[in-house]
Amino acid sequence: MQYKTCDEVLSEGAQYHKDAREAVGLVSASERRALYAKAERCYLFVLEHYPEDAIALGAIGSLYVEIGKWSLGIPLLTAAAKIEPNEPSHWNALGAAYRRVDKLDKAREVFDKALSLPIDALMRSHIMHNMASTYINEGEPQKAIEWGLKGLEYDPGSLAIQFNMGLAYLELGDYA
Repeated sequence: MQYKTCDEVLSEGAQYHKDAREAVGLVSASERRALYAKAERCYLFVLEHYPEDAIALGAIGSLYVEIGKWSLGIPLLTAAAKIEPNEPSHWNALGAAYRRVDKLDKAREVFDKALSLPIDALMRSHIMHNMASTYINEGEPQKAIEWGLKGLEYDPGSLAIQFNMGLAYLELGDYA
């Protein structure tokens, strides 16, 4: 029998998780669910041994948010952010989770926290993309465009930001 370290199991789970996210439209729904289930098992294995592992908590929290188990995802992401308060990816994922459950003020508060941390340009653009999304969800396309433009300063090629801005412009009636 081959034994793996918890880091190897966590890495394996992250790969399954990534494969599930990227498989939209490429594989059947049941195959995607199977990938998510494999990722979940890996993350839970690590948490059985290291219950306060912020990476595993954040990963499984994000997974639960992606599959619609928000009541599980948000507390796990909150725990990860409390354990590693200077890790912007935890705050970004938590803000995105709040956005998914329409707690937009809370999402913006969490994104502001993430933006207050020392972060690289790519993470900053991701957070700004998510911030823009909160304004699209709330019917404030002009604010979404403002955040999108700020995000493009950090990642000019971001398709996610461009998509959000396209939605905002459509909402404003600017079809060009």
